[in-house]
Amino acid sequence: MWWPFIHLAILLMPYPSSSSSINKGNGEAMALLGWKATLENQSQSLLSSWHGTNHCIWLGIGCNKASRVTHVNLTGFGLRGTLSNFSFSSFPFLLHIDLNNNSFYGSIPPQIGNLSRLASLNLSTNHFSGTIPPETRYIPCLSELILYSNFLSGPIPREIGMFKSLSTLSLGWNNFSGPIPAYIGNLSNLKILNLSTNELSGAIPQEIGMLKSLNGLVLSSNNLIGSIPTSIGNLTSLTALYLHLNKLLGSIPQEIGMLKSLNDLQLASNNLSGCIPSTIGSLNNLKMLSLHSNQLSGAIPPELDKLTHLQYFWVFHNKLTGYLPQNLCHDGSLIALSASGNNLIGHVPKSVRNCKYLQRVRLENNQLQGNIQEDFGILPNLVYMDLSYNHFTGQLSKNWGKCKNLTSLKISNNKISGKIPFELGGATQLQYLDLSSNHLVGGIPKNFENLGKLYNLNLSGNKLSGYIPTEVRRFSELKYLDLAANNLD
Repeated sequence: MWWPFIHLAILLMPYPSSSSSINKGNGEAMALLGWKATLENQSQSLLSSWHGTNHCIWLGIGCNKASRVTHVNLTGFGLRGTLSNFSFSSFPFLLHIDLNNNSFYGSIPPQIGNLSRLASLNLSTNHFSGTIPPETRYIPCLSELILYSNFLSGPIPREIGMFKSLSTLSLGWNNFSGPIPAYIGNLSNLKILNLSTNELSGAIPQEIGMLKSLNGLVLSSNNLIGSIPTSIGNLTSLTALYLHLNKLLGSIPQEIGMLKSLNDLQLASNNLSGCIPSTIGSLNNLKMLSLHSNQLSGAIPPELDKLTHLQYFWVFHNKLTGYLPQNLCHDGSLIALSASGNNLIGHVPKSVRNCKYLQRVRLENNQLQGNIQEDFGILPNLVYMDLSYNHFTGQLSKNWGKCKNLTSLKISNNKISGKIPFELGGATQLQYLDLSSNHLVGGIPKNFENLGKLYNLNLSGNKLSGYIPTEVRRFSELKYLDLAANNLD
């Protein structure tokens, strides 16, 4: 850790005489007041404690024992202005600057390179524009560079490869362009690399595999192309890997299975092809697996049954075939399952049908089958269920009415028969109910009057008969009602 060494260096440094130190401290106070005077009027009022010469008691200012400024922390103050009049050279002992979540604008001044002791710079969630000044190379001890959510642009500067002490590099949500530079592999102490939501292009460099201390790699929402480098398997400390929303090609490398610490794997919304590697089944700590919206094919490997902590399984909109893994839900851990828009066959696994924590199920547009009444138990936390466009048979289960959190139930275009169960009226939070294009008979249950939150009700294309309950016609939230192609009066 860099903290002890920095503070030890400061303590061992020969301080000037008392009067000299006070004079220089007063110089820091004057520099801060000079900068405050350039901020917008409302911002100046927010810094009302900044007056006099005892700057070490001012809000957001921290000092060492010699009354020299070491910290400027003004996060979330609602300040508006620029850094162009901040006298960086007046603060030789400054270690930390945190201006996160304000409304600062303009460029990052090149004079920031005068802060040779700076360890942490956080200018995130502001309106800074322009490039990262090359003068940052004169800040050798920098361990945190956090600039996300601004309007910075240009290529990622070569100077960043010189920050050997850097542990956090967060440049996401800006307008950076060009490739991810290979020299980023020089940052051997890096733990967090966030370059998401920019305009970066080109391939992910193989050198990314040199960052063996990395815990989080976030490259999502860019224009990256090429394949996922096999060297990514070297990042054995990685807990989160976000490569989604790019234009990546090729197969998912088998080396992904070497990332034993991984909790969150998101490769969705690319052009990845080939099979899901069975080695993913060895990621024992995985909670989130997001592979949706790619061109993946073949069967879902049965080795995924080993993912005992899996909470989110998203593989929708691919070309997958075969069966769902039988033990996808271990001890009720699964929260969301989405495998819609594939060519899956067979029954919904029993482990899923009785998963007590399950909230969202999307299996529409497959070739799944089974008796829908027998296959689904009570799912007390269920919020969203879509089984449309499959081959389910049998009668609707009374258990759906016990789902007190259920807002959407869609089972259209199957082979469901029998009556709509009276108990379904117990799902009082329902907003979207689509049972269209089945073989349902009988009437619309009168206790549908309890479903007053419905805004979309589609029972068309069945064999329903009898009267339409007047209460249904009076639903204040109802925006879409389709009862066509029935025998209703």
